[in-house]
Amino acid sequence: EGLLFGLFQSNAWIAVVMITDLFAGMQRFNVPGAVADSNWSERLNGTVATWRNDPASAAKMERIAALVRQSGRG
Repeated sequence: EGLLFGLFQSNAWIAVVMITDLFAGMQRFNVPGAVADSNWSERLNGTVATWRNDPASAAKMERIAALVRQSGRG
C-alpha cells in the first residue's frame, strides 16, 4: 500500500498499475522477450461486478479507492 500511495501522490500526469499488482494476483499477462501465442492471452477471473460481491475483493477495492482519494487523484 505504501508503494501504491507513493505512486498515486507523485506529480506524474498518470499513474499506471497492473491489476495483478493492485489485487496481489499471481497471473502473468506478459513474459518480456517471449514471442508466443500465450503472451498477453491471460484473462481475469470474473468481472468487477462479481468482485464487488466477494467480501475480500470488495475490501481490497475500497482500500485502493481510499488510497486514490487520499492522494488527491480521486
